[in-house]
Amino acid sequence: MFKSIDGKIVSERNFKITNILNSNLNPNYNISSGYITDFSNDYETGLIKINLVNPNFGFGFNLYNRLYSDSVSSLASSSGQNNSDFINEPFVPKINQLSIDYQSQSFFYFDQENRSKNNFEENNSFFQISPIGIKRSFSDEYINNSMFFDLKNEGELIIGFNSKFKIKNLDLFFEIIKNENDNYDFSRKIEWFYSSNDDWKPLSSENILSDGTNNLLNSGVISFVFPDDFTNENYILKNSEYYLKATSKNRADQLGLIKSIYSNACKVVEVISNNPKNRLEVLKKGSLQGFENSVSGVNSIYQPIDSDKIKLHEDDLEYYKRVSELLKHKNRPITKSDFESFLSNHFSFLSYVKCIDNSDGLLTILCLKKIQPFQNIEEIILSSTEKKNDY
Repeated sequence: MFKSIDGKIVSERNFKITNILNSNLNPNYNISSGYITDFSNDYETGLIKINLVNPNFGFGFNLYNRLYSDSVSSLASSSGQNNSDFINEPFVPKINQLSIDYQSQSFFYFDQENRSKNNFEENNSFFQISPIGIKRSFSDEYINNSMFFDLKNEGELIIGFNSKFKIKNLDLFFEIIKNENDNYDFSRKIEWFYSSNDDWKPLSSENILSDGTNNLLNSGVISFVFPDDFTNENYILKNSEYYLKATSKNRADQLGLIKSIYSNACKVVEVISNNPKNRLEVLKKGSLQGFENSVSGVNSIYQPIDSDKIKLHEDDLEYYKRVSELLKHKNRPITKSDFESFLSNHFSFLSYVKCIDNSDGLLTILCLKKIQPFQNIEEIILSSTEKKNDY
């Protein structure tokens, strides 16, 4: 540690260890916290410790008194005085500054081919920070194939649910608001995933009982039924919650147009009254507030949006046309025109019906919905729920 030249201690001293593996310093990867909180000089690892190993008598404090007495006695008995034999007092050099400059390295092999090269005794960890949380992606128990989080989708919508009981099914209402004259870029395919044991699993079409939103293009209710491995023990976002995710690989405009989401949703259908005065063209938001007769288990009812606007009265031309078509097919359509008029009269939300083929017992019908001027052109396509209603 201390080196002297011409009787003076050198002011600066450097020690260089090029490779710790070639030295007597052996790493210990299982150091407990006690090495820091309960420091002891007896520890052999875990802290940087400087010991004076040479000379073995240290700085000479224990030898000074005896050597000084011997020196004085020797000078007194000698005929001449030789000051060169006089012994200086011992002293302890003071370290003014101590600095350590080091580099360390550790190797992580994520690919399958080189995983055997990993030294798991080092207890290394690697974490991925992503929009959905932090996940440990490297350990002796699990190694992710990719070093970085893979953002596979253009857009994702993640919904969390807190429940004391295991969630088996959900009915969610999505309120989607569009502005006029906006050129939206909608995805034709929305894929759904659910959380299961620290992972996302795809939700098959069999688990989506009905979709009144037509792939989140318009407001409506989606009914889900979940597999048994739908769990709330996840690393993603907040633990103890169930998560449902909608993804779009290439387009995501409809995910950004969702204004609100409501659980325990259902679609209300009007029961047409015999008294025309009891009918309304539109039921305004918040109008529906409760049942005529209370229902056990239902605490409250909330209507989040206005109902679709309907036409209460048909003019004379529409009336004569409907009656003449009814007299023709008598609710038993046979020809192409019979099927077209029959469907148009029975489903008021259709704007266009065309029977394309009616041969070999197979019937192909093109149906387009009525849409508002500000709606996207793709919304003329019938949703899966509307198709079921048509059938």
